[in-house]
Amino acid sequence: MNNDAAADGNERVEQGKSDKKSRVNFDVPAHVNESLLDLVERLGTTKSDLLRRAIALMEVVVQERAKGNQLVIADKDLNVLTRIVGIV
Repeated sequence: MNNDAAADGNERVEQGKSDKKSRVNFDVPAHVNESLLDLVERLGTTKSDLLRRAIALMEVVVQERAKGNQLVIADKDLNVLTRIVGIV
């Protein structure tokens, strides 16, 4: 990651880290966009924030899978209800 100061001043500093913003455009099937809009509404957020959260979650999943750990859904007593496979 490049941490140089942005020449145009379009830099934000968060938690001691410098990140330049990048615009990303991509096409998705209609059903994926519908899911995205539904989640945005349910979570009261934006598409950008939702995608940032999803990427952060995937980073954790990839790191943990590299350690041999699994992604699971557990109840409040930590009983495993479902093992999530096929994401990574």
